Amino acid sequence: FSRIAAAVSFLLLIAIQHANILLIDSEDTVIRLFAFFLIFAPPPAQLRAAAADENLPGVQRLAFPAWPLRLFQLQMCVIYFCTAIQKSDGAEWLDGTALYYVFRLDDSAKFLMPSWITESPGVIKLGTWSVLVFEFLAPVLLWLKSTRRLTIIVAVLFHLLTHYSMNLHLFHGVM
Repeated sequence: FSRIAAAVSFLLLIAIQHANILLIDSEDTVIRLFAFFLIFAPPPAQLRAAAADENLPGVQRLAFPAWPLRLFQLQMCVIYFCTAIQKSDGAEWLDGTALYYVFRLDDSAKFLMPSWITESPGVIKLGTWSVLVFEFLAPVLLWLKSTRRLTIIVAVLFHLLTHYSMNLHLFHGVM
């Protein structure tokens, strides 16, 4: 009953989040969207069976609609692209110093970053611009079958690195 559980979870999320709207931020919105998308997604057992059938030649593939999974993919693309546009409007992102300031915010630091990263202008600029490039390219590369897997791996690494370096609460886990 995964779809029923997803619907109940979605309704509970709405109830909890609207109980105190001052606590809602963007990660809560993404959680709520993903819970809604899960209502329409195929059950996990069907996804596992389809993945197993994919590797066997001559086996009739299980058919399920792909559009619920594409909703997740589209939402991730919108998130990456919108953050890239918003960041590219800031002078610090364009001149490559944004991560310099991020690493000096004591209240957002999760763990102390090594000094060879935080004190090296070249590494800071490379990291800052890499974030921008990734966030602009990921929405395109996620739709190309040949680059999708690598883009997902890079996205996971990106979020693991930001999880290590920044305290953004549930954001990393949600993404």
